[in-house]
Amino acid sequence: MAIRGGKTIYFVILWAVFSAGTVSVGAAASSALAQEDSQPQEPAKHKHHKHHSHHHHRHHHRRVSRAVFSSPHLASYVIDIDSGKVLDSENADSLRYPASLTKMKTLYLTFEALQKGRMTLNEFIPVSDHAASMPQTNISLQPAGRIRVKDAILSIVVRSANDSAVVLGEALGDTESQFAQIMTRKAVQLGMRNTIFRNASGLPNPGQHTTARDMAILGIALKHDFPQYYPMFKTESFSYAGVTYITHNHVMLRYDGVDGIKTGYIRASGFNLVTSATRDGHHIVGVVMGGRTWHSRDDRMIALLDKAFTRLDALPGGNRVNLAASVKNRKFSVVSAHQKDYPEEGEGDLEVEK
Repeated sequence: MAIRGGKTIYFVILWAVFSAGTVSVGAAASSALAQEDSQPQEPAKHKHHKHHSHHHHRHHHRRVSRAVFSSPHLASYVIDIDSGKVLDSENADSLRYPASLTKMKTLYLTFEALQKGRMTLNEFIPVSDHAASMPQTNISLQPAGRIRVKDAILSIVVRSANDSAVVLGEALGDTESQFAQIMTRKAVQLGMRNTIFRNASGLPNPGQHTTARDMAILGIALKHDFPQYYPMFKTESFSYAGVTYITHNHVMLRYDGVDGIKTGYIRASGFNLVTSATRDGHHIVGVVMGGRTWHSRDDRMIALLDKAFTRLDALPGGNRVNLAASVKNRKFSVVSAHQKDYPEEGEGDLEVEK
């Protein structure tokens, strides 16, 4: 990677993100929906053959009822980390439910706590009644039980375990709601200006939203800030309490150079995916949100990766531009823009798709 040192990556990311224009949004409805959610099982019983191809106005909804951020259109965003060049952007600033992409932020704060010595991988943390009550997908943690931090992390990466996400959130924030506030504050610090978190798992909550652009920022930050822990995102299987779970991340199994990172699904969001990939010295992060099926989401991501690497390969000499020096001392501010694809209340459905 061409980006080095300290907070330089955030200047590079913000240069790319804000040059395209983003929006700042107010808080949406804040009450949680007491509805079940899961990322449905995506069968992955065998490893696939690897893919070798080279190639409106702004609205603030403060109602306490359902406020669904949905869109009939996919959202996507692809960025070359080394140059900061945006390679694809479609509905990148439209508000979406993150679903289990939320767990990327839970893991970011977990890795930060590990890095600062506030917890260890082999430390056992308690399972509350609240955490154990989380619906599928989960690893069936029991109230008053304990789980190793490392096992909680791997169960989130591989299984997208809602119960493990809440266990980590409570360990770091005392309560899940307090942890969600920490998540949102950290998101703002990273430049995720259109993201609000309300829980640790991504289970349905009308006040929780993000954008494809913001999820790209988070994916880049995870890899840059925690190189010692980021490789966990490439884990393909995980065993706990006698059960072996297989990753939901089929693109990682199908596409050469992919090293993670996270899938997500609730009915209201559709199928979401953040992917990091490296090929021929190019490192890109891609986001797809709102897929109708996990098959179509994965195929869309693979098409975007192919297109991005082909564009990068066609640049003279690879056009490896390091923006660190040119942006190091620049200050950036959010350029307010009109809100695109902001959904009206009542669009979509938060119920679980079984």
